[in-house]
Amino acid sequence: MRDSSTTSTKSSPLWKPFASNCCSVDDQTVFGNLSRCRPSKSEFSKNHLGPLPSFRRLSFTDLSRSSSARINEDLAHTLGADLVDFQMCELKMITQCFSGNYLLGEGGFGKVYKGYIDENLRQSLKAQPVAVKLLDIEGLQGHRISISLPWATRLKIAVAAAKGLAFLHDLESPIIYRDFKTSNILLDSDFTAKLSDFGLATMGPEGSKSHVTTRVMGTYGYAAPEYVSTGHLTTKSDVYSYGVVLLELLTGRRATEKSRPKNQQNIIDWAKPYLTSSRRLRCVIDPRLAGQYSVKAAKDTALLALQCVSPNPKDRPKMPAVVEALESLMHHKDMAVSSGHWPPSPRCQGGKVSPKVRGDNRSGRKSAPGSLRS
Repeated sequence: MRDSSTTSTKSSPLWKPFASNCCSVDDQTVFGNLSRCRPSKSEFSKNHLGPLPSFRRLSFTDLSRSSSARINEDLAHTLGADLVDFQMCELKMITQCFSGNYLLGEGGFGKVYKGYIDENLRQSLKAQPVAVKLLDIEGLQGHRISISLPWATRLKIAVAAAKGLAFLHDLESPIIYRDFKTSNILLDSDFTAKLSDFGLATMGPEGSKSHVTTRVMGTYGYAAPEYVSTGHLTTKSDVYSYGVVLLELLTGRRATEKSRPKNQQNIIDWAKPYLTSSRRLRCVIDPRLAGQYSVKAAKDTALLALQCVSPNPKDRPKMPAVVEALESLMHHKDMAVSSGHWPPSPRCQGGKVSPKVRGDNRSGRKSAPGSLRS
């Protein structure tokens, strides 16, 4: 969020990271009397036309109460002097007392609200396209039944999401997203994908270190097996998660579906035997595409996804290579429906894996202590 009390509109970046001191306050104290704190419209406009003078820079000595020295170090390195401390009363004001109209979403760590410090900024953002979540590739939030995304749009989303991860991984101090999944991809009105919910993101290994060791957190079905079993985290952990999302885009299925037969519940177990052949691939490709997809692009995408979810992290590609590979597939026109690859053969049996052919990614290894979301 922008700190309008210290710099001018022209010279200041629009947004600045912020922190509040409300997290340690008892929930009843913080939220119990919100109905009595709502300012009038005139008061809200008055306060938003000018700076809020009580905002102050948060020095790193204020963070000394944290039990994690790594958090302090990361904040100091990443945010520099741009961290701003907001008081609870200020947060109530700029979010209209945490109004539902200001609610952006809710994740594993709580609700996320938008807040405007400057009225001019609020007006300028009204013209921006509204972002919606991509949910399980069944469609868009609020339109999950009526909208199914065409092949070209799915590939466009895959490329943009890959670019987001590649950007994070290529920073001087790499950032590992750690919870990459379909529902953390936002789409604007032009289906341009943006990453959201960085609550689990962490700094990657630096110098000669090959990995960072953290408590296991993330989402079942997306977390890399070596991370689940050891707590060792690298950028290749994100690549694995990306491969799962790529399979979701390709097949139209969720990463895990407990309602299906046992050998179809995990998307990797189910799809892997079909990913290396164009003929077999049509058994698992999303039937809602109705053959309106490029045979070559789909096969190469499947092979790329297979690389990304390799059990060995060293065999997974880096995200810039993923971007390059996908971008080269965006203009193929060899539609399956007109080249004999659609409809699927009756032998596909609805994409069921033959008992003689099973995925090989069940390691049977124990999980490291942590918290994975289902």
